[in-house]
Amino acid sequence: MHRYAVAVTVVMSAGTAMAADIPPNNDSVAELRALVTDLQKQVDTLKAQNNDNWLTEQRSSEIRGLVQDVLADADTRASLLQSGTMAGWDKGFFLMSADGNFKLNVFGQLQVRYVYNHQDESPTDDNRAGFEIRRAKVGFKGNVVDPSWQYEVLLAADRTNGNVQLEDNGWIMKDFENGWKIKVGQMKAPFLREEVLSSTRLFAVERTLVNSFFTAGTVQGVQVGWEGDKLHAYGMYNDGNNSKNTSWSAEDTEFSFSGRADYLVNGDWKNFQDYDSFPDEGKGMVIGGAVNWSKQEFGTGGPLPGAFNNAEVDNLGLTADVTVKFGGASIAGAVMYRKLETDTGSPADLDLSQWGFFVRGGYFIADSWELYAQYEWGDNDVPGDENLSVITIGANKYWAKHGLKWQTDFGYGLNQVNASWAQDSAGWRTDAPGQDGQIVVRSQLQLLF
Repeated sequence: MHRYAVAVTVVMSAGTAMAADIPPNNDSVAELRALVTDLQKQVDTLKAQNNDNWLTEQRSSEIRGLVQDVLADADTRASLLQSGTMAGWDKGFFLMSADGNFKLNVFGQLQVRYVYNHQDESPTDDNRAGFEIRRAKVGFKGNVVDPSWQYEVLLAADRTNGNVQLEDNGWIMKDFENGWKIKVGQMKAPFLREEVLSSTRLFAVERTLVNSFFTAGTVQGVQVGWEGDKLHAYGMYNDGNNSKNTSWSAEDTEFSFSGRADYLVNGDWKNFQDYDSFPDEGKGMVIGGAVNWSKQEFGTGGPLPGAFNNAEVDNLGLTADVTVKFGGASIAGAVMYRKLETDTGSPADLDLSQWGFFVRGGYFIADSWELYAQYEWGDNDVPGDENLSVITIGANKYWAKHGLKWQTDFGYGLNQVNASWAQDSAGWRTDAPGQDGQIVVRSQLQLLF
């Protein structure tokens, strides 16, 4: 039976010699040495238990399996070391060359949502409820050639049919490492703050209805940005509002431009990637403003059915916003304005001045529990349509901040929610004329990886 002890000793000696030949500062080697040391301790313990009779058949089998695992792990690590490839977890799974010039991060998002909606005297069904996969996304990002050449590709499954398509991000960026960056491809237009912030970091279960109404959405184009200690500014020339996944030949706009600037009054930029103020993040304040201006091609119609047919619609959007964090509590708000004009010389020409705003606040009653409330209002300037007026209250439970969280909220429509504001993706249906009091309950579990 002593031949097994000799075999184990030989394997441990070989493993120790293999580790000794590799530079001592390598993390993989440190792990290998730890495994060998642990094996030595187990052998010493077994010997001490029964003197010369320490190696039973069961223990012999266990040790042989452990030796095989150590050798397989050593072969894998040696292969990685020879190729110079590094792999692991650093706020996400990654593969990277030894010099860091080539890197690939893999990440994903899953939101499972339940929605209940109630309308008084609905022409179809007063109560509707059900589950949906609101967002299911897998993304790839990193750099090539050197860390200054960055990329991101985000794929998402459609919540209604499961078809996969390119989502908000499909871009290449050059970072000049002096604050200046140029990005080309598909991305969120630098306009509304709530839209630009990732859906992985939503304050309520879903974005506001006024955001969905005024947003420029995801677009294709080229963006130039400058990021300083206090000021971040971006300007973008693109194919027009909500132009994602369109070809170059699509009739959309004569021109479209978006520009946004944010000023950090105090605090840390990294804490303003959301509206929530976690207790361990400290205080801070950011104010911002943006413009979105586009003109449609003649004959492409417009955002209101029948209103802008065969018209060159001039679309000018403006917004201003503020976010304040108190280290455990937050308050934020935004105001939005849009001017829509046509000039065809026909009686159908319209001149609309549309307004909207929201205000919201959150408070952590414990390290992982947050209560929040928000109010939103909007005027689409269409004769006969009531103004939007919606209040929402809710709670968030965090296990790993936005990485794993549960959100539930209750929304109430003080006025009619007409077709301009209704959003099925947010749980809101179109009310009939004169109808109000719509109720929406949403509950969602989010997991990021």
